[in-house]
Order: sequence, then structure tokens, then C-alpha cells
Amino acid sequence: MDFQILVMKYDLSAPESFLAATEEEIDSVYNGAGPDWMPEWGRDILTEFLRIFKAAIAIHDWRFEYADGTEEGFKTANKEFLANMRKIIAAEYSMWNPLYWKWQWRAWIAYRACVRFGWGAWVDDKSGGEK
Repeated sequence: MDFQILVMKYDLSAPESFLAATEEEIDSVYNGAGPDWMPEWGRDILTEFLRIFKAAIAIHDWRFEYADGTEEGFKTANKEFLANMRKIIAAEYSMWNPLYWKWQWRAWIAYRACVRFGWGAWVDDKSGGEK
């Protein structure tokens, strides 16, 4: 998937390192929706459930791969994730369309799951900070 095209299409926020990365580099970090510890079949289900958010998820995965381990960075990454999902929704659906509200609900659930359960993955810094 060409994530940079989706970033431009939806005007998503992303770190410079993500924007400069090759598709192969992004693919090596992106594992679909869900944490690394989740079985692949579970991530496949979540990825389908959140299918319109693939670019936002890839950016979020990138942020977590190169996490700085700080609480401020964690909050920023999750807020960016929610904002990016909302940009995708706004670009795809009018608020008068019932699908708009379905995706808003799914975005909120995904965001809250990351806030509630993502800290352990955030502090498990694999890289020593931003790439």
C-alpha cells in the first residue's frame, strides 16, 4: 500500500522520518491494527474492522516503533492517531451519512484502546528514539 499517497490525500500528520521512508521500511513496521503480542488472526480482524484507517495505523505504528518513551510523546502519538482517523472520516463521509458516525465510533474505540493499553508498547523502546 502506498502510504505516502494516502498521507497526502487526507492531509495526515506524520513524522518527517515516515514521510521520507520507503514503502518497504514502512511495511517492516506496519503490522495492521493491534499490538505485536496479538495473534495474527486477531490483528487481521481488527485491521478489517478499522480498514479505512490503514494509513493512520501505519503512522501510529511508526511512532511506536521509534517511541521516545515519554508520557508526552505517548499522548502526542495517540492524539495524532485520533486526529488522523478523523481527517480520513471527514474526507470520505458527510456527517449526515450514517457511516460517518459508525467510523467516528470505531475511531474513538481504537484511540481509547491505545490510550488504555498502549503504554507498555510505548516504553518498550526498540530504537532509542525518533528515526
